[in-house]
Amino acid sequence: RDFLVPIRIDWLAVESDTDLRDGLLRTARRAMSRVPNQQVSIDATGDIPLYLDQLAAHRRNQSRFQWIGYSLVLVVATLMYRSPVPVILVALAPATGIFWATSALRWMGEPANPLSDSVLPILVAIVGVTDGVHLLAHYRDALAQGLGARAAAAKAIEEVAHACFLTSLTTAIGFLSLLWADSELIRGFGRSCAVGVSLAFIAMLTVFPLVASWSWVGRRVPAAKISGRGTDLLEWVLSPFLRRSRVVALIGIGVTVVMSSLLVGLEGDEKRAYGLPSSSPAFQTLQRVDAAFGGIETGQILVTWTERWDDSEELLRVLAEVDQAVHAQPVLGRSLSLTEVSRTMTMAPGSGSFDFVALIPSALRQALYQPRQRQAVVSFRLPDLGVAELEPVFGQVESELSRISAAHPGIELGLTGDGVVRGRRVVRVIDDLKYSLLAAAVVIFSLLAIVLRSWKLGLIAIVPNLFPVAASASALILVGRHLDISAACAFTVCLGIAVDDTIHFLARYQRERELGHDTATAVRLSIHKVGLSLVATTAIMSIGFATVLLSEMPGQRIFGAMAVCTITSALAADLILLPAILLLVDRGKTIEPAPTDS
Repeated sequence: RDFLVPIRIDWLAVESDTDLRDGLLRTARRAMSRVPNQQVSIDATGDIPLYLDQLAAHRRNQSRFQWIGYSLVLVVATLMYRSPVPVILVALAPATGIFWATSALRWMGEPANPLSDSVLPILVAIVGVTDGVHLLAHYRDALAQGLGARAAAAKAIEEVAHACFLTSLTTAIGFLSLLWADSELIRGFGRSCAVGVSLAFIAMLTVFPLVASWSWVGRRVPAAKISGRGTDLLEWVLSPFLRRSRVVALIGIGVTVVMSSLLVGLEGDEKRAYGLPSSSPAFQTLQRVDAAFGGIETGQILVTWTERWDDSEELLRVLAEVDQAVHAQPVLGRSLSLTEVSRTMTMAPGSGSFDFVALIPSALRQALYQPRQRQAVVSFRLPDLGVAELEPVFGQVESELSRISAAHPGIELGLTGDGVVRGRRVVRVIDDLKYSLLAAAVVIFSLLAIVLRSWKLGLIAIVPNLFPVAASASALILVGRHLDISAACAFTVCLGIAVDDTIHFLARYQRERELGHDTATAVRLSIHKVGLSLVATTAIMSIGFATVLLSEMPGQRIFGAMAVCTITSALAADLILLPAILLLVDRGKTIEPAPTDS
């Protein structure tokens, strides 16, 4: 037993956000309390209460999970490095890069972009932390060799700067390729990410050596050779896969191809529930409204006609057919139109004249029928099922509308309304982002082949970069989710994570090959020198993102889950699949150093 009361707000009388919901509910409940023996509960939902709950949850989560995530990362990293000083040393450059990026974008006049606001800090932090962990490993190794703080910082830059540069260059140009997207939202996102990644690289190459060169820092960073028990344990774990490199490579490539084929069936979706706290009163009320009334969002069918249809009895029969097209879809709420109003007035719908229209209250009449503009509206409610589920229904309705319009020349019918247009617009943005990121990946792999001076290595890099993205997409499909905005943003982070780790491994591998080592030795030395850094980066970032799984927002939970899935699968791809493919494919002669190398 439910009763729905639409509320119109006079915005000039609103003094605070609490007036929009709490004040309204207090007034309604105070009035209801005057009724004796009443057993009525009153709640509010709709665009404004839902937005207020979403905003409050976002603020709670933003502060809560930042502190939880940062604290856990700090504790874990401190345990790994046995001192908080290395953690601060690694974190300073990404923090500076985020500050520079956000400031530069404001100085450039870049408009506010919800994608950039949520993804850019994470992307810059991931790229910066990954590069910083590799720099720290070589810095500690140089300290263990007896070098001073300044010499150790210089040696770390000499060893790792090339890979950091390749990472930033390919990722930045890849995101710049989004400038060819149709949506300005995606183009702005590409510009912001390119600026952020570039400034993160500059911050890493300036802040890290500047701070690390201080003797005070050098004395407080525990020296540790890259060779150690952790490296020996990692090599022991990976040795069975290296011995069976052919089988591992073929199985890995096959699994990647199969999972990648699932990407084709990943549809865009938009649903209110994804961005709302599931425990909020407004959301729970929304679910009751969906069940009782068919939803709070509406769709409309706009009916227009030519002059010869004015006041025609046949027009009422056309409206009745439109009503039937809506009623034929069980998921849609009941329609509101002239013919539906005529039923409540005990008139036979679709027959008779327009005389009954004069009896309809003016506000309702004007909303449904505009004879001077030769327009009528058939309105219906939409449940919060998501565009992926509603779009086939919309397609069937539009097909029936086309049939009705063709049978009545001079009548035009169109499906519109906030619930229809907004969902389709968001899905277009998601699809645009999906295909733009695909194009960006192609650009990145091509650039990788150019900067590594080897098309073979560029092609080899495709599989370990595609594997974590395909794994995350497959996991998304297995849990029955579609590609919403949060998942699409997670794919952006996926791309940055996968490319970063792969470039560090391939850059070290190529350097070992140029030093005269054969493929097997170069692979073993690459694992020896960068493997533990990849594991450390994965552990730190996985713990940080895992805290988001505790969020009350479904969209944030799926973002955190996909990020953890991507980070862990990227580690497996770079330490198991990539070495196996190199051993299988790259059996050529020793690579000659480039003339410009020093």
